[in-house]
Amino acid sequence: ADRATHLVTAFRDQVEQRYRQTRRVADYAGAIGVSHTHLNRLCRQVLGRSALAVIEERVALEARRQLLFSTLTIKQIGAELGYDDPAYFSRVMTRLFGMSPATLRAQMRGR
Repeated sequence: ADRATHLVTAFRDQVEQRYRQTRRVADYAGAIGVSHTHLNRLCRQVLGRSALAVIEERVALEARRQLLFSTLTIKQIGAELGYDDPAYFSRVMTRLFGMSPATLRAQMRGR
């Protein structure tokens, strides 16, 4: 249990440092010295969700911050977060937030 918690903590630290560069579970697994399958198993055991969900939650947190506090366009925010395709960024954020980034921005800003 201690080793599992330690590895998941190391994974979360890696996500915090690298979420702008990669969303591939295998990249994070390699960085902490385990297989992506084992990392997913550990995340489900310790956190109750997949490694990809942890990565997406961190990206979504930053996207939400950027949408609320920056003047960057949605396309620019997506590019900053590593999404080359603005439409794909919008689809992912819509799936995570339940609404488009533009709607979320307007709602958070009270418009």
